[in-house]
Amino acid sequence: MRSGAWGWFGVLAQTGMIDWARATELSARTGFVATDLDSALTALGAATAPTTDALAIVAPEMAEDGAVVSIELRCSLPSVDRLAILAADNPNPLIAIFSLTPQVRPEMALRCRMARSSQLVALARADGRYWQARRLVQVIQGGCGV
Repeated sequence: MRSGAWGWFGVLAQTGMIDWARATELSARTGFVATDLDSALTALGAATAPTTDALAIVAPEMAEDGAVVSIELRCSLPSVDRLAILAADNPNPLIAIFSLTPQVRPEMALRCRMARSSQLVALARADGRYWQARRLVQVIQGGCGV
């Protein structure tokens, strides 16, 4: 069994729905295996994404336990078809990507792990262009086993 930041591609490979070579290719293409923020943003095509007030990260200023940090993403940009969340100082920064249909409001709530105090980076893709927002979350006890 392989480990790492494979996400759903690893699940698909473990169940035999795709092979490990394809899982590796897909995972790398979407940034899940990136080990730093810049590489993850580049893999997603969002390295030069400008900031916007139309995208917000709702998260605590201070999280007692980095193993469970509650986050909400809210976006008021029109035509959003993708949301993503990254933690800059995690061993693998890309936490999640959400593909949206036009019928879905671009708002997500999730819990994630954070290795240490870090910037959270939210991305929204609207009309083929990425936008970003950032928020610092102080973590008292890390949650990634680092």
